[in-house]
Amino acid sequence: MKMAPILLDDSIKVLYTDTDSFVIEGDLLTLENGKYSYLLHNELGGLKLEQILTEFIALAPKLYGGILEDNTEFKVKVKGFRDRVEFDILKTCYLIMKNQFY
Repeated sequence: MKMAPILLDDSIKVLYTDTDSFVIEGDLLTLENGKYSYLLHNELGGLKLEQILTEFIALAPKLYGGILEDNTEFKVKVKGFRDRVEFDILKTCYLIMKNQFY
């Protein structure tokens, strides 16, 4: 319920969403002049900023990864795959898919 206004706002570019999280382009504190900043708090029902990424790729549900501000790799999630997948491999897959479909 708390995420719905953000996810439905056409002025916010949503890159990925799941049942309990989302990735947007920009900073929720400053987007739309802080329109949604009241949702950022540590109390029940609040939203928590977990990561700031410089790169993010999402290919499908439970298939995503990114690069943090300090240039370290954010977790790469590949559902059903136990071993670690490097971000560069995910990025290569994205580029291959992009070239085939665009």
